[in-house]
Amino acid sequence: MTRYIKYVTDEFLKEFKNEFLVKYAYLYKSNEMDKLKSVFSDSNNVIETSIEYEYEPLEVEPKEYDADIVRRNIRRVWESLKVLTPVQAEMEKIWVALAHTDYLAYQMGIFNSQIANPDNKKREESSLKSRTIFVNGAKRSLAIHNLAILWWLAYYFRDDQNIEAPYHLIDFFVSTPYRGNAVALLSSNIISNKEIALGILEAVKVLIEKEGMVVNRFPYSEAGKILNEVGGVRI
Repeated sequence: MTRYIKYVTDEFLKEFKNEFLVKYAYLYKSNEMDKLKSVFSDSNNVIETSIEYEYEPLEVEPKEYDADIVRRNIRRVWESLKVLTPVQAEMEKIWVALAHTDYLAYQMGIFNSQIANPDNKKREESSLKSRTIFVNGAKRSLAIHNLAILWWLAYYFRDDQNIEAPYHLIDFFVSTPYRGNAVALLSSNIISNKEIALGILEAVKVLIEKEGMVVNRFPYSEAGKILNEVGGVRI
């Protein structure tokens, strides 16, 4: 299904972020998708570009982690949105627009299955805000955003030289809950180089599968630190 890349205006993005918890968060909590659609169908708020892409809906990830759904969603996001350049894919205004237009059902589904927390409203609001708009540094925000993270995992870790199985490293990475590991790994500036990113994940994969390293955030956060230290003493 052919659709067009959209982005929110700078003026609306500023207002949306400043008023998010006061004016917009309740629309998620009360499942008012029609009102969100109305806000994001206003031509004063959202601009449609001439960039075409082949839209494919995503599956909502359940509360209990399902690696197969994540793998399918990463493939769908990449195959649909690979028309974006890395510069465009860093833009908050694009991800906010896409998450509230074409991918609104996914965005709302993730809130209901993973974010909604009646027992801890403060945590619920914090998680909703950080996974909807950018509240941290640019790289960390991209690694937390519901939709952007799927694109960037594919961008950095899709192994195009492996013709038969280009997603083999991604499939390994998301075989267990991946969000915390993704934040630890992608927040490092060293990951800006795709070849280094592939090398790090390949090395971690070997250490876990052949050397018995425990699967947690530690190897991903430490890999960036070690490479930064090495980079400081040798070219």
